Amino acid sequence: MLVYKPVAKKVYTMPTTTPPKYRVMCERAPEPLVGLPDISSHPPDFIPGMHFTQACMDKIDLDPMNWLWPEELKLICWLVCIHELVLYNTSEYGCLNERYFLPYKIPTVLHAPWSQCNIPILPSMIGEVTCIIKEKILSGIYEPSMAAYHSHWFCIIKKDGKLLCLVYDLQPLNVVTI
Repeated sequence: MLVYKPVAKKVYTMPTTTPPKYRVMCERAPEPLVGLPDISSHPPDFIPGMHFTQACMDKIDLDPMNWLWPEELKLICWLVCIHELVLYNTSEYGCLNERYFLPYKIPTVLHAPWSQCNIPILPSMIGEVTCIIKEKILSGIYEPSMAAYHSHWFCIIKKDGKLLCLVYDLQPLNVVTI
């Protein structure tokens, strides 16, 4: 049985304007095109790179409808290979480049910090959950913190019945966010 939260318990952010010191400013990097290689009208044949290997190229199928001419396909392969445009695993994820976006600060109203207990994890899932958390730390998604805040989080099994997904309850944060 699937039960949703009643409307009376819905959580809203604080309705006010964002203070100027919290406004997000996009900084344009000086001359972003400097250092980019020229695009050749006759790109070289595919040469496997460190990340973009033959197996990766076969897996992503750059021309599924066979619409591209052979020279166009070679150009796309060359661009993907030279710029490493594809992420192949979660360890290659990261954060936005600080040259373009400064770290984001969340404006809040005055409040007391909270520390909530987690929903217990089944003992059979602890190993997998630990691996997920370690991957997120290695990829830079999670960072070490000594913050006074701790919200509920729990783990669910995705629709495929195998993979796990961490879910975070951010309702307490939504209440104090401007």
